[in-house]
Amino acid sequence: YSGTIAAAFEGTLVGIRSIALSQAFGFEGKTPRWESAIAHGAGVIDKLLQLDWPAGHLMNVNFPDRAPDAIAGTRVTRQGRRDPGLLTIDARRDTWGDAYYWLAYERRRSNAAAGTDLEAIYNGFISITPLSMNMTADAMLGPIAAKFGV
Repeated sequence: YSGTIAAAFEGTLVGIRSIALSQAFGFEGKTPRWESAIAHGAGVIDKLLQLDWPAGHLMNVNFPDRAPDAIAGTRVTRQGRRDPGLLTIDARRDTWGDAYYWLAYERRRSNAAAGTDLEAIYNGFISITPLSMNMTADAMLGPIAAKFGV
């Protein structure tokens, strides 16, 4: 997940209702269309803050790579998964001259599943995905307990 989601996770961990906002780009042009998030972001945030949501939950909002007036609407979605594309590794130097490596996947459309955030933004919709901090794989609790006899 992105650094934007990581920041929202951290806010959620300390009890702050958190909303991650991201602007998709690279599908229609090389420059982010910040005007889309600027035009629609405040209204989305206002509506989300009018809701109660449980502790340990956050919201992930993605704006499509479209001009503000070309956005098709808003969808409530599930988290999608990008197809792993070509990985590039770029050797760089930070401000102090120390080496680090930037890992990035090629920018391309994934084969998005229906009802996901990816499908929504590919089709020009603002995507709102509620996320939970509880990443416990509940289906695995029983088999692991049985294997260990607990």
